[in-house]
Amino acid sequence: MTSRPFTLGVQAAAASAAGREAIVAAAQRAESAGFDEFYTFDHFGSVDPFLPLLIASEATTDLRVGPLVLNAGFYNPGLLARTAATLDQLTSGRLVLGLGAGWAKAEHDTLGIDFPTGRRRVEILSETLAVVAPLLRPGAADLDGGDAARSDTLGVELPRDRIPLLLGGSGDRMLELAGRYADIFQFTGLAHLPDGTPRQSGYHRSALVDRIARLQHHAGQRAQQIELSIIITELHVGTPLEAVAGPVAERTGLGPQEVQDSPFVFAGGVEEVAAKVRRIRAELGISHFVVTDAEAFAPVVELLRRD
Repeated sequence: MTSRPFTLGVQAAAASAAGREAIVAAAQRAESAGFDEFYTFDHFGSVDPFLPLLIASEATTDLRVGPLVLNAGFYNPGLLARTAATLDQLTSGRLVLGLGAGWAKAEHDTLGIDFPTGRRRVEILSETLAVVAPLLRPGAADLDGGDAARSDTLGVELPRDRIPLLLGGSGDRMLELAGRYADIFQFTGLAHLPDGTPRQSGYHRSALVDRIARLQHHAGQRAQQIELSIIITELHVGTPLEAVAGPVAERTGLGPQEVQDSPFVFAGGVEEVAAKVRRIRAELGISHFVVTDAEAFAPVVELLRRD
């Protein structure tokens, strides 16, 4: 279904919070293992999502770096564009900018920031993208949607024409935004209740197939330009599927066959997991995979790089 090569990333939240030496070690291990990308996350109560990326880039040669994903409601769009442009310059053009609408009400409460409805949070993301995207892409743009040299607006020259935008989410309004703006769109198995509580309701293969179709509908002629991504939330390399099917079914509400078919559940030997990754690319067109356990997935990466 797609001829795109694999893009393999790791979200290294624990290492990012453990200090400089841990970040350096995690980034170097990831690059040595064959990963393409190194991600932080953006949750209040953990470290800043940007600064560890600079350390990771300095410790590596080609590893791309990015936040996965920023809560747009936490950031002024113009200042966010400036930070992204600066980080892209300092990393020699290796930034992937991940953006989302945010979902954790408790974090908003802690910061004293209103937690609006899901619809309004997506509107805030849309407003952010309307400012940020033109500033990080070819052509002249300013904060008001007019034409001006980007270097005059941001105070920094970009080392390349564009910074890739990764959007993540699940609702139809997110898919519509992705159709307009995303270079990469990441699907997850999680959905959220109105108060932000996550629920694992999107693990069904059929649900993902439907979301891919809706994204492609919204994207129109851009559909083939958007790289499809998933974050693997159930990774059990070395553990037979039969051993994890029960707990996964209980958490997700899937039946035994649905657990086996779910694009978000990977279990079994290294060869089995690699085969499922290949199958998902072939059948669903997903070529971008992110894990949270680089060590467990490294043998799978080694096999995939032989293709």
